Amino acid sequence: MHLLLLEKIYGSKSAQITALRSAQDILKREVGSLRLNRLEPSIGNAGYLQVSMDGVDYEGAKQYLKWKYGTTINFNELVVGDKRRGHLVSPNKVGFGNFVDIGIVNPRKEALLPLYRLRDQLPNGKALSMSQIIRIYGFVENFPVDTIVTSIDQDKGTINIELAKTSLELFNQWYFDRLERVICCGTSRREIKRALIKAGAGEDFKKIERLGLMENAIACLYGINASHLIQKVIFIQMTRKVNIGIYDSKEIRTSAVCLPSAPVRAIFFEEYNQN
Repeated sequence: MHLLLLEKIYGSKSAQITALRSAQDILKREVGSLRLNRLEPSIGNAGYLQVSMDGVDYEGAKQYLKWKYGTTINFNELVVGDKRRGHLVSPNKVGFGNFVDIGIVNPRKEALLPLYRLRDQLPNGKALSMSQIIRIYGFVENFPVDTIVTSIDQDKGTINIELAKTSLELFNQWYFDRLERVICCGTSRREIKRALIKAGAGEDFKKIERLGLMENAIACLYGINASHLIQKVIFIQMTRKVNIGIYDSKEIRTSAVCLPSAPVRAIFFEEYNQN
């Protein structure tokens, strides 16, 4: 029996292999103690993490994973108030919000996170345009967010969402600790750490925070500029494409400068998979 969890696997072949290994380790920690004959991660439809399992405790494992990660559902099953794990889709595509993949299938639908709601919810968000928010929060392709469904139009097939409490707490934590962060979507924490050490930047970051299976934030030490950290690593010979953004703590606190709208996309973290 199969579950499609709301974690995405994407990027180069080596990145996907590493992600599946990480998924296997995480699943063992989460439900490995239950009586399951099979527990196998794979890449399912649309890049969702598929988990194949069976055994005496299948139902218990299913309910736990569904509660923790969420699963794909049909459009007609969606209800206002549902909490859904999502990933940003084509940031800066439109100026009135950001579309988010929240795991709606049959038919495939993306939800809209409106600009006005982001302004209301994010720290110091009121004066910012969509392009500014995307740039200074590091909102790149596949950035993961927890959301709440606020409205559904069955006739038009549209969905509106807002940020859930868990995502708001994360952004508030980042706001108050004043650390800049490099957002990396498309690689693992292990690969990031190895790349930073290889670049001689092992003393420039405080921690690597897991945002999702393939999404992480490098928290710089206080006083270290995130763009400087990127430059230290960017010139290493690598071949995997990873979406990179900067959470710009200073600009978020001042909300004063209009910044370029395009998220940074770079060739990042590659040679380190070749072992």
